[in-house]
Amino acid sequence: MNLGAYTFRRIARESLKGRWAKAIVAGIIAVWLGAFSVTIPALCEYVAVVSALMFILEFVPGYFYILLTLVIAISIFYFFAGGVIRLGHISFNLALLDRRRLHYSILTSHINLWWKMICARMAVLFLTLMGLVFFIVPGIIIHYSCAMTPYIIEQKPDYTISQSIMASFRIMTGHRWQLFALRLSFLGWNLLGMLTLGIGFLFIIPYKTLAETVFYNEISGRADVFYGRTSRADGTTGEDSEE
Repeated sequence: MNLGAYTFRRIARESLKGRWAKAIVAGIIAVWLGAFSVTIPALCEYVAVVSALMFILEFVPGYFYILLTLVIAISIFYFFAGGVIRLGHISFNLALLDRRRLHYSILTSHINLWWKMICARMAVLFLTLMGLVFFIVPGIIIHYSCAMTPYIIEQKPDYTISQSIMASFRIMTGHRWQLFALRLSFLGWNLLGMLTLGIGFLFIIPYKTLAETVFYNEISGRADVFYGRTSRADGTTGEDSEE
């Protein structure tokens, strides 16, 4: 499947029709529970939260240590909870695409995989850093090759971490540029979100994450199988698609 960023975004918009409110609420919950702890919206959130805490606590004796403790506590929580909430948000977006009934409980439906997601995140980070140590380009290539690892884990929870990463490498072969172009196409939207003091991200996060889910849905072959386009599943899709 060789679709472009415009098509991925169009499918996402069509899937969001009549369901924007639920998608926005799910996005807010996912962000505040750390699903996107290394993204621009999350960084804006961190800055806003820390700034608010500084303003509230500045007259409290020893406020710096209180603030530091809160920041560390939030970081630890995000480290442990962010990965599984990311899986839950992927499940939520797939349900959006499939026009299935939406429940916010989907966001916490993968709690049992919390340790696997921590290890997977660390493994992907290690591989990316190893690539960056030698040259910038290999690090970027590895980063995009591993980008679908959470989607693979969500679809195939029985896979080991190495199997999930290798499956991501396989389906991303020949598609890394497509994902780069898709993410780049949201640059203007991200700038708009920052200019609106983060308010714009209420709409951007559901739109952007769903567009990326469309990307996975198409390049992995899941769309062909789930929507009956073909009768054959590849190694990353199949009867496990539905929640």
